[in-house]
This record gives sequence, C-alpha cells and structure tokens, in this order.
Amino acid sequence: MKGAHVSGMAAYEKLCAEAAADYVAKALVTEQGDIVYASAASTPAALPHGTAGDVLASGGHGANPAWSSRLTDVETWAASMGMIAARIQNLDLKTDEQDKTGALAGLVTKGFVPAYLVIKVITNVGAVNCDGTINVGTAVDGAQIAAAVALTGLDAVDAMRFVPLAANTAKILGNATLHANTEAAETGLGTLAMDVYVVGPQF
Repeated sequence: MKGAHVSGMAAYEKLCAEAAADYVAKALVTEQGDIVYASAASTPAALPHGTAGDVLASGGHGANPAWSSRLTDVETWAASMGMIAARIQNLDLKTDEQDKTGALAGLVTKGFVPAYLVIKVITNVGAVNCDGTINVGTAVDGAQIAAAVALTGLDAVDAMRFVPLAANTAKILGNATLHANTEAAETGLGTLAMDVYVVGPQF
C-alpha cells in the first residue's frame, strides 16, 4: 500500500505542475493598470500601464497591443480595426432640426454594418451648454441608426463620444446617404459644430 501511496502522490504532483502551467502567474503584473495579453500562442505577457489619457491600440494580426495618445483621427482608427467610417461633416449644433448628408463614396457594391457612432467636436467659438441630442438615420429626420444620443459635455474641440450601436442595427448599403438631425439646447453665443461618424465592418 505504501508504494501505491507514493505512486499516487507522484501522479498528483505531476498533475498539479501541469495545471499550474496553464495559469497566469500573479507576478506577471506588478502595478494597478497593467494588462495581460498574448505575445504568442499560449504565451502570456504584461503591458505596463500607460500614461493617463492614453488609449489601447491593437497592432493587428501577429503584433502586440500598445498604448497610444488619445484618438483624434476616427478614419485611421476605423481602418486599423478593418472597419468603414462614414462621416457626416460639420453638423451645426446651434441649429435645431438640421440635416447634413454624406454619401458613402467608394462603397458602390458593398455596404457595412453600423457598430459605433462617434461624435467629435470640430469647432467651438464661444459656445456653451451643449445639452442637446442627435438622431442618425438613412432618411431625412430618421433615427434608424441611433436615436436621442446625448451630447451633454461635448464642448471642447476634439472632444469625442463613442456610442456602441444595437446588434440588430440595419445594414447600410453602398452609396447610401446618411442623415444627422439635432435637437440642440445650445444657448451660448458663437459656433459649435461636430463631425458624426457611423463606423462598422464591411459586408
């Protein structure tokens, strides 16, 4: 029986050693904000925390993620993720019920599936109290893509808001025209304008 006990312990220790190899060691991360990622197949690695305000950027297939400065170029970000970014330019937040349109140039035969709405302030001259909402759709006054997205707090130039869209949002066909419609409560004197992007993978 003693031999059987030793044999059983050896098997148990071997099993524990094999199981331990499948766990990520706590020592891999040393500070709050560190992130664990795969540097290769079955090879965990740690990315130390970045600088406040940095965003995590994918390096794409076969490359490691890295921290980068705050996103300002939506088209570049979308392209790096393999997505389309359709822009509705220079939407005036001082004018209620205004529609701006943007044709999806280059998508003659293919469209895309909206996944995110990105709103970016491009002009703010003396404007305050951005408390309105925005609808985005495929028809004038439509809200097929996004409805009543709050704009509160988007006052500074380059300020951005990312809004994940519903999984069942309708596909956008190639060469479609998009419409953004504001319900603004902007009361300041001056100019406040935004670019609105509909971002998603091509189909």
